[in-house]
Amino acid sequence: MKTTTVNPPYPGYLIQMGSTGSNVALIQTYLNALKEYFPSLNTLKVDGQFGTKTKNNVIIWQAGHNLTTDGIVGNATWDSIVSEYNKYFPLGPDTYPGVPLRVGSKGPSVETMQTSLNNISKLYTVVASQTVDGNFGSNTELNTKRFQEQFGLSVDGVIGQFTWDKIILVDKSMATDPVEVTTQYPGYLIQMGSTGEKVRIVQCYLNSITKYLGMPWSTVSTDGNFGTATKTAVIAFQVYYKLSADGIVGNTTWTEMVAKFNESL
Repeated sequence: MKTTTVNPPYPGYLIQMGSTGSNVALIQTYLNALKEYFPSLNTLKVDGQFGTKTKNNVIIWQAGHNLTTDGIVGNATWDSIVSEYNKYFPLGPDTYPGVPLRVGSKGPSVETMQTSLNNISKLYTVVASQTVDGNFGSNTELNTKRFQEQFGLSVDGVIGQFTWDKIILVDKSMATDPVEVTTQYPGYLIQMGSTGEKVRIVQCYLNSITKYLGMPWSTVSTDGNFGTATKTAVIAFQVYYKLSADGIVGNTTWTEMVAKFNESL
């Protein structure tokens, strides 16, 4: 069989007995969907584990499509399954690929998410710009977590169906009706000497409020380090909005900051 370029492309290694991961889950998902048109196939559990049942289903597919019946998903078998799936279930650029994207995932679906997250970063600056290369690495994982935290999703750095749909929704809504963030107070005080992502969220929100609402305080570096400049900006925010001006971000200041950020959208 002559192989062709398909989406998603062949990952470059054999998928066979003992293989695990997202590409196994993708093949299981596609074969389950294709059972509607090829009833000789059996229904598989989509668990990312290539066991006997998955191998047998691959053999059934290979036998019906003039492929070597070895139960191994190489380039030709991959292209056959994926191209038939695309024929019956066309994937648009915004269509969830059927399996979660995580560190190690590659291909056009990852590129779609990286592009959308970059668009989102222009307004929701907690998300940072990243290289669009189709490789789901540590930067994509971190930006996924940042996105998930802002919009009340499970913060695991994995792009499943809910995160995918939310990213697409937020990206498409930015120009006309931006989606409000629901970032939750972490449950502890953020103050001089604090470091990490929660500090960075405070810094990003303060900067957005300054830029879009024209507030009378300077922007700060979004470096995740709560120093003198960040404390000064927090105090200015608290004074302006008639909060206790202690330079500490507790629940009340956090909640007000999230509300004012949403006003700035």
